[in-house]
Amino acid sequence: MKQLFILIFCLSFFSVDLFGQAKHRTGKNAQSRKRAPNALYLDVLGTGILPSISYERILYQHRYLFVNVRVGLGYGTEILPEGRVFSHSISFNKGANNKYFEFGFGGAIASIPEILESRFESMYMFYPIIGFRRQSVRGFLFRIYVNPLSTIDDRILYTIPFGGMSLGFTF
Repeated sequence: MKQLFILIFCLSFFSVDLFGQAKHRTGKNAQSRKRAPNALYLDVLGTGILPSISYERILYQHRYLFVNVRVGLGYGTEILPEGRVFSHSISFNKGANNKYFEFGFGGAIASIPEILESRFESMYMFYPIIGFRRQSVRGFLFRIYVNPLSTIDDRILYTIPFGGMSLGFTF
């Protein structure tokens, strides 16, 4: 009987210690590990075709998962001197230790000047996103991804294999 009492006392003592540690992890310390909800970065190639600036906002976050939406704007290069691209997407990111697998989908409205006329011709392209992201809690952001661009013209689906890279920061 005495041994049973000692065993129960020891187990209850150690469980209080373990619960105390768990409370500390879910308290103030865990709150400081939340990812910054905003990101601003430069896309090279990728979703905006042209070099573009993108803004991203996290809608939902959990310990190993977060969901974000993105909008971007790109404007002219030597390839498309007067081209403009407005892109948007939603991504699901899963991982840990600031390294995430990214998958999602999006679209882009591209305005490309016609050669013979002065008006712009617009087309909508849609794409899946598969990539890798390194994102610190606050600070540095790096993405590399593939996003084959697709569009439908005269009932024919055209797909262009494409990819891109992003560098920026979170805040």
